Amino acid sequence: MAKISTDSIESSSRIMGEWEGRDLIFVALYMLFSVAFSGFVHDNMSAAYYIFSFIVSVFLSLRSSFNKNRRNYESIYFLLAKDISVYRPFMSKEDEDVI
Repeated sequence: MAKISTDSIESSSRIMGEWEGRDLIFVALYMLFSVAFSGFVHDNMSAAYYIFSFIVSVFLSLRSSFNKNRRNYESIYFLLAKDISVYRPFMSKEDEDVI
C-alpha cells in the first residue's frame, strides 16, 4: 500500500482565471489611492493618469516572472527591503575566466 502525503493544502479564493480576491482588493485600493491623489494631476491629464494607474495596478498584482509563488508587488518589496549588510560572494574578472 502506497503512502500518500501532502506538502501543503492551500485554498485561494479565485474569482476568474488567475485572479484571486486579494488581487481585486489590491487593484481597488490602488485605484482608491489614485483617486485620492488625482488632485495633484492636471485636468487635461486625468484620464491618462487613471488609465496608467489601472495598468500599473494590474501589472503589480500579476504573478512575478522571477518567482512564480509571489506577486510583482511582493517581489519589489523584498528587493527594496533586502539587507545589504548580508555577505554576498564577490567574483573578480580572473575568477570568472576560470569558470
